[in-house]
Amino acid sequence: MNLPLFALETWILLITFTCLFVMYGKRTFGIFEKLGISGPKPTMYFGSICKYNNVYYLDDQECAQKYGKIWGTYELRKPMLVVMDPDLLRTILVKECFTHFTNRRNFYLNGDLYDAVNIAEDDDWRRIRNVLSPLFTTGRIKQIFSLMKRQSSKLTSSLEPKAENEEVISIKDFFGAYNMNVATGVLFGMEMEPSLPIKHASKLFKFPIPLFMIQGCFPILLPLLQLMGFSLFPRDSFAFVKKIVEKIRAERDGGSHQVCTGRTRTYTSTAISTFPAFSRSSRRGLTDHEIVSQLTVLLTGGYETSTLALTLSIYSLATNPGSMNRLQEEIDATFPNGAPVTYEALMQMEYVDCVINECLRLYPPAARLERTAKETVEISGITIPRNMTVMVPIFALHRDPEHWPEPEEFKPDRYDALQRRNGVKV
Repeated sequence: MNLPLFALETWILLITFTCLFVMYGKRTFGIFEKLGISGPKPTMYFGSICKYNNVYYLDDQECAQKYGKIWGTYELRKPMLVVMDPDLLRTILVKECFTHFTNRRNFYLNGDLYDAVNIAEDDDWRRIRNVLSPLFTTGRIKQIFSLMKRQSSKLTSSLEPKAENEEVISIKDFFGAYNMNVATGVLFGMEMEPSLPIKHASKLFKFPIPLFMIQGCFPILLPLLQLMGFSLFPRDSFAFVKKIVEKIRAERDGGSHQVCTGRTRTYTSTAISTFPAFSRSSRRGLTDHEIVSQLTVLLTGGYETSTLALTLSIYSLATNPGSMNRLQEEIDATFPNGAPVTYEALMQMEYVDCVINECLRLYPPAARLERTAKETVEISGITIPRNMTVMVPIFALHRDPEHWPEPEEFKPDRYDALQRRNGVKV
């Protein structure tokens, strides 16, 4: 076999480039061996992604069976410490959360969402979180309960003729529209045709694969990619929410609080009025850009997770008629003869709570959770280096037979037993 006739300088450049390429692709590997932590063997540049199963959360399960409660893995070139030990998790996510593990993983190519609550870091995150927290209080939920009831009535009305005609339907489509109507009502104080916001919500967290691979394999290029305006998040979703906010503000400035424009009707204000726009120097509230970022994340992030939770809850009940009958009995006992649903009565329904908890255990809306160590810290004899990403495999944790007997089975009663044993609601 004859080799190509290149000049000596060309051969030197090719060999040097090949060596540098291989060295760079493997440079981050080996850190867990130094820490005495086992894990799947990585492949150059690709790391140990889906080493044992092509579905990443099922791969987490297989790794848990093979390596135990703690192991090291690599997402492309990025080392990630995987933790399933409850005591260690309690320290990372609760005790040391505000000191060493405040920040989530940052992809840096965040585009317009650089100041969203799930991306902001340290003091900015604390400030934004303090402004957002009132949205999730019991008092706020009671305020929006009537909106949820109204949308639930519409959902029931749309499903009844389908059931009477025994039609085969995609229940996710119905729940998707319901969730989006509730979300736009809560966040924007408006009712709109759900198809357009659903379109934006469905694509926000679907990262472009080529860009994701480049940022993971060649993080050295991140500053250049940022400078060129590349983003993992679509910019039109941010622009869509920004347009809605500007429209609502224009209507309010004009003194119109009850307007009807085509298929969009503005009737109240909730979240936007919760986000007072201060100058950044005041450090008390949110800037206009931060307001739009939070609304974008809340609208899109809440859509897919809530829709999947409702869809899989219905699936679980349909495939477990005994649980469905017991739930129906509790509903009939709590609201006899079609009595109106009230917030206080709903909160006292124990079996509903058990069913929801069990559905979320079997099908968690997010299969993983991540935090980044701000400083090198040692916890329970495990050294976690600075900037190390700590990953919690929620799907695998929820199906750990050590904590959940018969983990693959749908058994809402397990929460009823826990509540009786511990004396508190789970």
